[in-house]
Amino acid sequence: MTVFESFTQKTHHRADTIIEILLGGYFLMGIGLSFYYGTWIVGINVGGLNLLGYFITKATFKGRNYHHYYASAGLSIFMAQFIYQMHGMFEMHFTAFIAAVAVIAYQNWRTLIPLTLVIVLHHSAFAYIQYLGFTQADPSFKAIYFTQLNYISFEALLFHIILFVLAAFLAGIYSFDLEKITKQRAIDFTSIQNQKQLISGYFNSSVDWIYILSNDGDILGYNCAVEQDSFTMHGSIAKIGFAFETLLLGEEVRKAFKQNLERAREGETFVVEAKTDLLNNDRARWFKVRYAPVFTRERKVEAISLTIRNIDEEILNRKKIKAQNDQLIEIARLNSHDIRGPLSTLLGLVNLIDIDGTDVDLLRNYNAKISVAAQKLDHVIRSIVANAGD
Repeated sequence: MTVFESFTQKTHHRADTIIEILLGGYFLMGIGLSFYYGTWIVGINVGGLNLLGYFITKATFKGRNYHHYYASAGLSIFMAQFIYQMHGMFEMHFTAFIAAVAVIAYQNWRTLIPLTLVIVLHHSAFAYIQYLGFTQADPSFKAIYFTQLNYISFEALLFHIILFVLAAFLAGIYSFDLEKITKQRAIDFTSIQNQKQLISGYFNSSVDWIYILSNDGDILGYNCAVEQDSFTMHGSIAKIGFAFETLLLGEEVRKAFKQNLERAREGETFVVEAKTDLLNNDRARWFKVRYAPVFTRERKVEAISLTIRNIDEEILNRKKIKAQNDQLIEIARLNSHDIRGPLSTLLGLVNLIDIDGTDVDLLRNYNAKISVAAQKLDHVIRSIVANAGD
C-alpha cells in the first residue's frame, strides 16, 4: 500500500463514519416524520431498505468504494422520502444541500454524480406528475406531494434545479481540491520520512557520542553509540528526560557544561577540548565536545546538539608531532652552530697549512688541532643521526 493509499483509506474511513451516522439519523428522522401524516410504511420500509442497501453494498464490495456512490444516491432518496412524508414541505428540499456537503468528506467529486442525477430526475418527474394531477384533476397524481402548492411552475423548478446543480458543482470543486491536498500531504509525508531515515542513518552510524538536549539540558535523544557505551562513559545508563548534567563526574565539569550550554542557548556553535574524568574509570582523558544549537524556522533555539569525541589518540599524535618538530629545530640548531664550529676550524687550519707548509712543528700542531675538530664534527653528526632515528 502506497502512502497516498494509506492517507486515502483513513479519509474514507472517517467519511464512512460521518455518512453512516447521517444515514442512521435520516432513518430515525423518517420514523419521526411518520407521526405527522401516518406514513409509517414509507418511513420504515423505504428508509429501512435504503439503509440496508448501503450496508449490503459495503459488505459485498469490500475495498471497491461502491458504497460511496450508493450513499450519495441513498441520501437523495431520503430527501425524496422526507418531501413525500411532509406532503411537499419546502424545508425538506434543504436536505439535498446537506447531502452535498456530507459527500464532500469522500474527497471524490465523482460521488456527487449519483446525488445530482437522482435529485434532478426526482424533481423533474415528481413536479410533472403533480402538475398533471392538478391540470387533469387526478387525486392520485396530486398525492405525490412534491410541493405544498397546487403545482410548481416550470421557471421555479428550473431555478430549483440550477441552484442545486451549482451547489453540487461547488461541492465537487471542494472535493477535488481536498483530494489534491491529501495527495500533496502524502508526498510531503513521504519526503519527511525519507529525510528522517537519512538523518537517523547518519545519526546512528556515527562513532561519536551524540546527544540532543533541551534548552534546560534534559536528554531528548541520543544515538546508538551512546546506547552502547553509556555505562562505560558515565557509570550509569542515559535515559530520555534525565538531566545530562547528572551523567558528568566532577563539579568543575558540571560547571563548565552549564556555561557552555548557556552559550549554545544564545545561538552559538563552538567546540571545546578538555582533559576530564568524563569516563567512569581511574584516569582522565581528552575529549572534543561540539555544541550546536538546533533552530526552528523562526530561528529560535529549540534544542542543543552535543557531540562528544574521545581524542586521546589525537592528542598523543599531536605530542609526537611536536616532539618531531622539536627534534627538527634541534637539528637545525646543530647544523647552524655545532657543525659550523668544527667545520670552520678545519677550513682555517687548511688555510694555515697552505701558508706554513714547510714548518714541521707547525704542521704537527695543525694536525693535532685537525684531529680534535674532526672528532667534534663526528660527535655532532652521530648526535644528529641518533636524534633523527628517535
